[in-house]
Amino acid sequence: MFFRKKKEYRPEGLDRIAADIQRKYSSEAYQKYPEFEKDLRYRIDDDLDYQLSRILYRSPLYEFSIEPNTTITPSNFIHDGFYPYYTVQDVKILFIGREAYQMDANNYIDVMFPQIQSGVTRRNANSKGKPIDEDPFYAAQMYIAYSILHDCMPYEQVPWAEDFCSSFGTENGISFAFMNMNKFSSWSNTWNTNWELMDAYIETAVNDNTNHIEDEICNLKPDIIISMGFEYDRLAALGGILTEKLENSSSITNVHHLTMLGQMIPVLDTYHFSKPGKLDAICKDVIARAKEELGL
Repeated sequence: MFFRKKKEYRPEGLDRIAADIQRKYSSEAYQKYPEFEKDLRYRIDDDLDYQLSRILYRSPLYEFSIEPNTTITPSNFIHDGFYPYYTVQDVKILFIGREAYQMDANNYIDVMFPQIQSGVTRRNANSKGKPIDEDPFYAAQMYIAYSILHDCMPYEQVPWAEDFCSSFGTENGISFAFMNMNKFSSWSNTWNTNWELMDAYIETAVNDNTNHIEDEICNLKPDIIISMGFEYDRLAALGGILTEKLENSSSITNVHHLTMLGQMIPVLDTYHFSKPGKLDAICKDVIARAKEELGL
């Protein structure tokens, strides 16, 4: 009987892996993380690289990838994850958005981190900068996170983001994690979510063998998840066991419980943060649900 010879790992192969890790660790992006978070940052980056290699040419995403002017290319696969000092926050908050919009870089966190700290946000290199307190998408994240990380202080007492954004992602500031449900940047001419592409991405990333969305959440280990306007079937792609909408939901925020890694994680699914005229209502309602769910 013939037995296949066991593959041997050559030292030079291990050297290449070690060199790749060292190269990433020494990059400008990694230098913004404390030593104790660099392994997690690397693991998330590596897992997303692996995900891209596995899903790009699988159906149904493949149907999008062969269309003219497609956005389904490796360069439009946007990494995300967490900002520095996320893991040492008293409450680990994960925001889940829908998709990056016209982002011409491969890492959402690396693009947005210096912008948030500067207090001026822009979606891509060609867009006009906007003060963070005038950008509801980022203002809501900052206000809600600040409140939760200060014992769910009333929304009316939360300071303007410009007053604390410079310390964001530092040892003395707040921090949180952020991921988009769809990892491919949208280059449409409207702000409307490309639900067809998102559903194709979810169907490709979640299958009988693995759930790449769940893998990222398991790496992040959040204490609470705040998502932005998903139907239940799309939220179920988070993995684990997700309850239906609970009785303490409101007209603005649906409350779910997600069981994952032996932990019950509150999932607050609210309006998209960019919904016109809804910033105050979203923040007040999400903070109220978070206070109840976290027992603060």
